[in-house]
Amino acid sequence: MNNPSVTIKNIEQAIVDRGFTEGWIAPHKVSHRTGKKVAVVGSGPAGLATAEELNKLGHSVTVFERADRIGGLLMYGIPNMKLGKEVVNRRVNLLKASGLNLSLMLMLVKI
Repeated sequence: MNNPSVTIKNIEQAIVDRGFTEGWIAPHKVSHRTGKKVAVVGSGPAGLATAEELNKLGHSVTVFERADRIGGLLMYGIPNMKLGKEVVNRRVNLLKASGLNLSLMLMLVKI
């Protein structure tokens, strides 16, 4: 093999970027609501995935995050060179447009 290496991350990123630009990726609009309310604590990868699936089922979902930004590990645990924060923010905005309520729980500590 004498060809240059293929960077899968760059290929996948280009596909997703084009998907957002051309409107292939759009908020999932729920056709009916069940009337049930669900609270998800933590807005990391698992919390956001859970909230998205529950929202698709028609439940009203609120995600609570204690940090100052939604994203959990995606925002604070992964360096920018691996996952840009604008990518996370784009996905968070898509979830908001889908009907998720994302809430920050600002904790006041009394010393």
